[in-house]
Amino acid sequence: MKPSRIAIAIIVLAGGWLAATAYTKHSVDQAYRAQIEQLEKQLPMLHVSDLKQQGGMFSGSTSGVVHIGCPPVGGKPDPKSWAIAFEDHIQYGPFPGFSSFGAASVDSHLALTDATPADLRAVLAPLAPAKIHTVYGYGGGANATVLLPAGELNYAAGEAKFALRWAELRAQIAATRDNTQLQYDWALPELAFSASGPVNGPTTGAEGAGGMMMKVSIKNLVAQGESTGRAGAWLREGKETSSIERMEFSTTGPQAPPMNFIYDHLAAHTASHLNQDFFDVDFGYTLAGMEVSGAGPGAKVANLTLDGKAQHLHAPSLEKMITSLLSGVDRQCALLGRDKAEPPQDPRAQVAALFQGVDEAAKVLVAHDPAFSIDKLAFDFGGKRGEMSVKAQLKGLDVAAMSQGGPQAAQLMAQAAQVEARARIPVQWLASMAGGDAERSKAMADGFVAQGFAKRDGENLTAEFTFAQGVSKLNGAVFPPRPAQASAPQ
Repeated sequence: MKPSRIAIAIIVLAGGWLAATAYTKHSVDQAYRAQIEQLEKQLPMLHVSDLKQQGGMFSGSTSGVVHIGCPPVGGKPDPKSWAIAFEDHIQYGPFPGFSSFGAASVDSHLALTDATPADLRAVLAPLAPAKIHTVYGYGGGANATVLLPAGELNYAAGEAKFALRWAELRAQIAATRDNTQLQYDWALPELAFSASGPVNGPTTGAEGAGGMMMKVSIKNLVAQGESTGRAGAWLREGKETSSIERMEFSTTGPQAPPMNFIYDHLAAHTASHLNQDFFDVDFGYTLAGMEVSGAGPGAKVANLTLDGKAQHLHAPSLEKMITSLLSGVDRQCALLGRDKAEPPQDPRAQVAALFQGVDEAAKVLVAHDPAFSIDKLAFDFGGKRGEMSVKAQLKGLDVAAMSQGGPQAAQLMAQAAQVEARARIPVQWLASMAGGDAERSKAMADGFVAQGFAKRDGENLTAEFTFAQGVSKLNGAVFPPRPAQASAPQ
């Protein structure tokens, strides 16, 4: 190839590189500002100020301050809001930093400055080493890696003391530019929290006279999920799973016996679906074992399973309830009179402002026949397994008539409410209530059956409860029993 052609090829490639880089820089900067605007729109209590973007064609930086609190007034942040500075270092594509292919790569971290209040700086200092590395694709998607090194936080408020310790946290997050598609995967090997303080009068130590102590420890917390934003800005279709290998909770204090709770292999899952305008959620939990000790003889539960559903939830109403609550923050800030020397003190006005719009959305929600159920709650106790279920639904509720209030409102609610519950309990469980006395537990079981509260089924007691059309029944009989009408005098 002739040298002239090689030179031309180099010029063309260089021009293409520069054009791609220029396009990338413009696209990334534009998307960056759009994401901040979207975040501020969704979260009225969050505002970004002092946003600065600088740099050249191949790299740059963005910095700013995130304010958490009342929304700004006249373009100025609320002076009482929490202010957290951040810095993003950006490498533009198509080969950002020559370490990947994409529109850009961004390294983000907190920036604690003198402007950060001292108490807040003390809380955030252990989080400052956190690193977030994000690669933006040309399609608008992003893949982020979050790394929070192991650390600890100690905080005191008067005589109360708090301590938080964690192992290294790692997370992977992938999302489209508009967040309609989201995937995440994160793991925290260890987390420990403790709190101590006085109960009555000064304490002579964390567990000394007059003091109390609470401790929580979690081992191997893992979570994964994927979702879409098709149901709305807040309601998302998708599925999530999480698990904890072991969790311990304990309390000690001078006014109550020490209590200890141990949970082994706890797992949870949810799956949400959108069917036209209605949102359905399936959820479940499993627990290999739970042990309670410290007060009385203690108790052990094994092989717990819980499966449930929330069905026919009117998605537009739920979305409106969430946005109304968030908007209520701004209304409440206005009532608190942040620009006045003497803010109003009427708590009723504050509550009304916070929930303005929520009640109307809730009325629409209950008018669409929502249902909630625990399809199965089963566990082993004392070597025997029991099982329960419950379902509740509002069906055909006349919201307009109910809004008029008065006795009619309660009657309409009773007519619309439907409840079904079933239980199967081993008779042996009653022995624990009877202090291990077999004869007494048998007498208790016989008494429940004689009064119609339960039926005997071998070694188990069963019961069924229903409520419909304003009438409750226990095991097929009206409950509570209606008194017999006296016969007319002769």
